[in-house]
Amino acid sequence: MRLLLEADDPVSAGAYVNRTTAIIDPVKDGDENILFKTCQARILDSNRSFQKAAWKYFELSCIPAVSEDDRMVALAQSMKCIVLAEAGPQRSRFLATIYKDERSPKVEPKDLFTFIEYLYLDRMISTNLKREFATHLAPHHLAQLSDGSSLLDKAVVEHNIVCCSRFYRTVYFDQLASILDISQSKVELIVGKLVADGNLSATLDQIEGLISFHEIDPKDDSKEKDEDSVAIADICDPVMTLSRDWDEHISSVGTHLEDIFYLLRSKYPEWIVSHSSGHVN
Repeated sequence: MRLLLEADDPVSAGAYVNRTTAIIDPVKDGDENILFKTCQARILDSNRSFQKAAWKYFELSCIPAVSEDDRMVALAQSMKCIVLAEAGPQRSRFLATIYKDERSPKVEPKDLFTFIEYLYLDRMISTNLKREFATHLAPHHLAQLSDGSSLLDKAVVEHNIVCCSRFYRTVYFDQLASILDISQSKVELIVGKLVADGNLSATLDQIEGLISFHEIDPKDDSKEKDEDSVAIADICDPVMTLSRDWDEHISSVGTHLEDIFYLLRSKYPEWIVSHSSGHVN
């Protein structure tokens, strides 16, 4: 798999990963399993499944058996992938988790965390900041879309539009196009897609050429963020996961023992009394 990935053939490598999935033990964190997860992440990354790739890289960054340097590299890769992932609630929640991870400010190069910080805090991303971030990306990250823009261009424009919705109640297409330095027709297409996908709350008046932004209730969104952050935190805290599973098993065993006791007491009350020294209620 590694040789195929080095030869830039993620499709063939993916076929071997699919075969390996059926025979590898997902519980163990041995060298073979770590290598397998690394190949999974790289294949998802190469195939532009950036949301899934970000998860896999983040999972690798939390495995104690992986060296500290390699964990930081995996975290850096996770940052790159989540920036390029499709806009939506999952991406937003994952951004929150990475931003709040105490390791993130230490990732090299520092530009990666700065970019994540701008995304999470809803700050407008400048052309210079985008250009600096692009220097750390691989060639397939910068592949051009059908309209001539890159995945990074798309991510930045969508983010900046959402940022504008925080500051404006209404804005004309041509005004927003001027702010974003793109064409008016492109603004209309991108805003329309964001609204259709549920990633932006707005109304488009094509006759007037006007966009009206609507407020979003922060309570619902924060609840989803908290729940998802806990789920992601469990990846990095195996003790928490094992403890929770242990508690569930203990509770289940206790329930079954109690059922057995009451069943015995109903069928053999004299035996229960004789073996409990008179402490049966």
